Amino acid sequence: MADDLERQIAALRKQIVDIDRTMASGVERVESADTGSVGYRDYSDMRLIRSDLLARLQALLGSTAGAPRRTRQIVTTSRSGW
Repeated sequence: MADDLERQIAALRKQIVDIDRTMASGVERVESADTGSVGYRDYSDMRLIRSDLLARLQALLGSTAGAPRRTRQIVTTSRSGW
């Protein structure tokens, strides 16, 4: 199971790198041996897909390490009345 999870994480990271490369190049259609031909409508479509991939990656990473614990620091200061 851990091996399968590592493969999923690696695949998502590769997809993020691929879409970053596509966004940097400015093309809207990409052909590769892995995915075939992929077309995007526009740049905002690519940004939406990238944010979805990042959310899926964070969900997988969160499931392996447990949810990160949020902490909050509260600082109070006071003065006496004199």
